[in-house]
Amino acid sequence: MPRRPQSAVSFTMPRILPGVRALLIALAVISIGIDALVAWGSGDLGARLADLVVLHPHDLWQGRVWELVTFTLFESTPLGLLFNGLMLWMFGSQLERAWGTRRFLTFYFSSTALAGAAAAIIGLAIHSIGTTPTAGGWTSVEALCAGFALSFPTAQILFAFVIPIQARLLIPISLGITLLFVIMTGSVLPFVVPVLALGAGVLLHDARGPRGLLLRLRVLWIERKMRSRKLRVVPGLSSDGAPRVPRSASRGSDDYLH
Repeated sequence: MPRRPQSAVSFTMPRILPGVRALLIALAVISIGIDALVAWGSGDLGARLADLVVLHPHDLWQGRVWELVTFTLFESTPLGLLFNGLMLWMFGSQLERAWGTRRFLTFYFSSTALAGAAAAIIGLAIHSIGTTPTAGGWTSVEALCAGFALSFPTAQILFAFVIPIQARLLIPISLGITLLFVIMTGSVLPFVVPVLALGAGVLLHDARGPRGLLLRLRVLWIERKMRSRKLRVVPGLSSDGAPRVPRSASRGSDDYLH
């Protein structure tokens, strides 16, 4: 019997792991609970609860630091809830499988919190950024796209479930989509925190927690100082005295002697 021809591109959804499962449950409970309360119960109570979980960058200076954790877990529309839950399932499950639950959750909350904190600092100079509320999974999706693109650059994914692309393209595509929204909506402010999260994801994708981030920032500072003084970077020697071959260009500080 002749075999049925197979499609050139196949797509399977990853298994939901504990970290992603916990985030999906929190996203559903907070989003559906608050929105249902506004629609069917007490609108005033729902509005107050929403105000507690939404990120207002200026509020961080008043001690409302929990907003850095809660703002990505509240979606105000059913479509946003479904889309961002799907993106969390797709990219988050792959990262959790590769990194482990602890590192994945650390990356998730550290990247989104760093974006929110950066918005609060920028808001000191640009008042409108500090007073613009931000909520929803777009911020976390941007960070996850950066982490996935840098962790699996040659992996093939289906963009919009149709177009096969390499994962490395997720970062420029994410920036392009954000730019499209800016142009079509005529507003920059709602997209500041998501773009900052994309940058935070790039910065944190191989940093294992706050200590790793501080070490990486120190390495980047040292390398910049060395380049500014026009000092040449040469390979170090391995334990057997042979010249060490760098593993990758992005890890020069681990493999080179300055």
